[in-house]
Amino acid sequence: MQSVRLKTKTNAKHFPIVTIPKDTGSGSYIIDFLEGSQSISIPIEIDGTYNPAYQGQKSANKLFDPVSTIVSRLNCTYCYWELVSGVNPANENYGYVIGGGASDNFVRTTDGWASSTIEYINQLVTPLVQQYRYRGDPYLAFDEKNKLSILGLFSDYGYGTGLEMITGGFYKEKTSLSNPPELLQTVVKIAPPNPPPGTWIAFDYAKFSIDTSSTSPYEGNMYVFANAVLAADGIHAGQGQFVVSPNGSITEKIANYFEAVTSTAVGLNGEIYAVMPNGYEQGDEGWLQSGHYITRSLDGGNTFSRKLIAPHASQAWCPPKLSTQSQRVAPFYLGPDVAVDKNSGRIYVAWADPTACLPDQNFEYSLYGFDFNVYVSYSDDRGETWSVPVQVDDDLSKGDQSFPSIAVDND
Repeated sequence: MQSVRLKTKTNAKHFPIVTIPKDTGSGSYIIDFLEGSQSISIPIEIDGTYNPAYQGQKSANKLFDPVSTIVSRLNCTYCYWELVSGVNPANENYGYVIGGGASDNFVRTTDGWASSTIEYINQLVTPLVQQYRYRGDPYLAFDEKNKLSILGLFSDYGYGTGLEMITGGFYKEKTSLSNPPELLQTVVKIAPPNPPPGTWIAFDYAKFSIDTSSTSPYEGNMYVFANAVLAADGIHAGQGQFVVSPNGSITEKIANYFEAVTSTAVGLNGEIYAVMPNGYEQGDEGWLQSGHYITRSLDGGNTFSRKLIAPHASQAWCPPKLSTQSQRVAPFYLGPDVAVDKNSGRIYVAWADPTACLPDQNFEYSLYGFDFNVYVSYSDDRGETWSVPVQVDDDLSKGDQSFPSIAVDND
C-alpha cells in the first residue's frame, strides 16, 4: 500500500469530498478518515496517472448539442423506480414517462419535453373495472394505430372484495395522441374466487408485445407473458401466456416451462418471440441452468416451441456480487432482451453472463458470478438457429456489465 496526502473538504450536507492529486501514480491505496469516533478505511485502485491531454471525459455541454438537449424536472414521486418511457411513433413530440413504484404517475409532453404535465392513470380511466387500480410493474408499447398501451399490475386494494389480490391488465388510449388522454382499461387476468389462504398474487412481472405488422395475419393481437399466474382452479400457478385479440377476446394458457419471460417481440409475419434467462435441466445435484432460451409461436399464439439461443458459461447458478468488498448479491438485470429488425425480420437478443462462477464461503450464496459481460446473438430463420454470441462491451477490468437492452431502428 502507498500513502499520499489528500485535500479534503465537506459539502453543504457535510459529506466529505476528497481530492486526489493529479500526479498520483498507479497502485493500491487506502483512504483513512474519522467520522466522529468511528475509524473508516476505503480501499481504492488507481490505474494510470493524470494526463491533461486526455479528452475522454467531457463536460455535459460538450457531450450533447445544447440546441437539441432539454433537461426537464418531471416532478413526480418515485420516478426513479419501476418506470418506463416511450415516444409515439406517429409524432415524436409526444413522449411519456409512466409509473414510479406503485404510483400511477402519467407524465407526458406534447412538445418534445420542452414542457410536461403530470396526471394519474387511475384518474384517466372511466370507469375502473371492478375497482381495479394501477399497482406497478409498467410496460409500454404502441399498437398498429399508434395508440399508447400500458401493461401493469392491478389491485382492488380491498375496495371491491375486502381482500387485496394482485392481478394485471392494460390501459389503452381511446384515440392516438389524445390531449388530454383518455384511457380504456382491460383486465387480462381476473382473480380466481376462493384462492388458497395467503395467496395474494394471481399475475406478476408481466411483459407484452403488439403485432403492428400490416403483412401479419394476426395484426392487432397483443401477447402477454406473466409470472405466478393462478390457474382457473385457484390452486396451481405457472407462467401465463395470454392472447388479446383486437375484438377484446382473451385466451389464457399456463405454459409448460417455469422460467420467467424477460422480453418479447413480434416478427414481420406475426411470429411471437419471448426470451428467458434460464432453461433448467435435472442434474445429479438438482436443477441446472442450461442456457438462454427463446419460446416462439408461428401460429398466432396457439402453440409454442422452445429453442436454445446460447448456453451459460456455467450450469451452476451464480449471481453477481454487489462489489468486490461486499458479500451481498447485486440486484442487476441480466436479460435477455429481444428485438426484431422490421425490414429483414432478423431477431437480435442481448444478455449478460459471467466468464466464471467462483466459490466464496463468505458470500450469501455458495457461488458468485465473476466478470459479467454483455453479449449479442442473432437469428435469420425465425429463431431456429443462432449466431455465435459476440461480446459487445470492451471492458478489460473484470468489472461487471449488466442491464442489457436492445432496439432496432426502423431505418
